[in-house]
Amino acid sequence: MTQTSIKSLPSRYEPLIGLFGEGAKNTFVKQTEDLQEIVRLINQIKSAYQGKLQFIYSETESGAGKTTFIQSLDRFLPNLVESVIRVTDDGGDPLDTILTSIRNSDVTEKLKVFNLDGHESFIYTDEEYRNFLVQLNKLLRTRQDIFVLWPVNDFLFAERIVSILRSVGGNSPFGNNPIYRMRGLLSTQFTSVLEGILKIANWQLEDAALSWDEIENVTKNSSNIGEYLDKVQAAIAQRFNIEEIGFEPPQVIFALSSGKAEIRETCRSVRRADSFYLEASRLLMYTTKSNVVEWWHTRNTQSKTSLSYVISLFNAQLVSLSGSAVVHAVHNFGSEELSSLIVGVTKNLGNAQTTIKSTELYKYSIGEGADRNIYGKPAKNETVSSYYKIQEKSKEKHKEINMAIMGLIEKAEGGFVNTKYESSEKGLLVDVVTEINYLPCFIEFHHKSEAETNENKISIYILEKLKEYAINYHISPP
Repeated sequence: MTQTSIKSLPSRYEPLIGLFGEGAKNTFVKQTEDLQEIVRLINQIKSAYQGKLQFIYSETESGAGKTTFIQSLDRFLPNLVESVIRVTDDGGDPLDTILTSIRNSDVTEKLKVFNLDGHESFIYTDEEYRNFLVQLNKLLRTRQDIFVLWPVNDFLFAERIVSILRSVGGNSPFGNNPIYRMRGLLSTQFTSVLEGILKIANWQLEDAALSWDEIENVTKNSSNIGEYLDKVQAAIAQRFNIEEIGFEPPQVIFALSSGKAEIRETCRSVRRADSFYLEASRLLMYTTKSNVVEWWHTRNTQSKTSLSYVISLFNAQLVSLSGSAVVHAVHNFGSEELSSLIVGVTKNLGNAQTTIKSTELYKYSIGEGADRNIYGKPAKNETVSSYYKIQEKSKEKHKEINMAIMGLIEKAEGGFVNTKYESSEKGLLVDVVTEINYLPCFIEFHHKSEAETNENKISIYILEKLKEYAINYHISPP
C-alpha cells in the first residue's frame, strides 16, 4: 500500500492516479444524473450499430471532475463498458494519436470509452480538423464498440468541432445531445471523495491536526469537487507551514536492530498498514501502563500537540535491521576491537552488501516500500551470538556501530548522502543527520537485546524519543 506524506494530498485526477494507480478508482463516487445520460447514449449506440462522440462540458475551468467522471465509467457501468482509454499526447501529432489509438484497439463486445482529455485546442485550421473528423467518422461508422468522450470547458470549441463533424457525417456521429453539460458531484458527496482518498492513502485528518468540523468550515461554498479538495489541501499545508510552526521539520527514521528474526514483524505491528509510517494508536495500545503514554494522552487533547500530528510533522518512520546486517557491517567497517567480538562469521564484503540490501533501512533509503516478504535464510547461531556481543557494547560504542552500518549502506549504493554523526540539533543529540532526496533526515538507531525485542519495549522507546522531539522543537510544553 502506498504511503506518502499527508502534505501531498492530491486534488486532481492525474496526481491521484500517479500516486495510487488503479487503486485511485476506489475514491470515485457515483454521479447518478451524469451516468444516466451516458446510459442513454450507450443505448443509442446499440440501436444505431455504430460508435458515437459526445462532448462532456463544464463551464468551470478546472476541478469539475470531467476526467474523473469519464475514467469512472468502467467502474460504475461494468456490464456496458469494457474499459476506459485515456488518449494522451505521445509526442507526435495529437489528432493522429487519437485516430491511431482507436484504429489499433481490439474489437470487444462491450464498449471501449476513449477519453480525449487534454485535446481541447484551437491550434488546427478548419481544414485540418475536417480531415481528422472525416477519418474519425469512418471509424465510428464501422465500429459499434467505440464511444468517444471529449471533456472540454470551452463551449465554442465544442460547437466548432460539432459543426465540422456534422458537415461531413450528418447527425449519425452524435446522440441526441452532442454537447452534454455535466452536472458533476453534489456538494453533499464531496466528503465521500475525501474519505476515499484518506482511506487508500493511509491518512487520517488528525495526522494534520484537523477535524471534520474544521474541514467543513474551510470548504463551505466550494463550487465543485476540485475547489473543495484544493481548500482541504490548503488547510493541510497551513498546518505544516514553516512560518507558522517556526522551523523546517526534518524527517525522523527510527532504525531498530535485533538478533531475533521477529524484529521485522514486531516493527510492522506498530506501523500503519503496509508502510514504514508510525501509527499513533498502535504505539499507545502497546504501552498502556507507561508514564510516557499518560504524557501523550494529555497532549492528545489538543490537535496541534497530539501524537498523530507530531508523527506526521516529522514524517516519522520505523525500519528494522537484522542482526546479520549489523554483524556484517561491523566486520567490514568497524574497529578491530568490535570486529574481534565476531566469531564464526566470515568477513566478506559481497555477502555484507547483499545482507544490508535486504534490510528495511536500506530499502527505505532507495525509495522502496514496505512488504511482507521474508528475505534470505535464518541467521546462524554464530551470527546471532556475535550480534548480541556487539549489542552489549552498544551504549559505549553506539556511534562506531552506527558508522559501520551507514558505511556499508553507502558501499551498497544506498540513498543517504551528506551524513554526519552524533550531531546536536535543537538541543537533541541525533545519532545520524543525513539527507534523502535532498531533504534533511535524522536517523535514531537503537540496537535491541533479545528481551527488548517486543512491541511494548519498542513503543516505549519511540514514544520517549518523540516526546523529546516535541519538547525540544517547542511543539509541546514539558
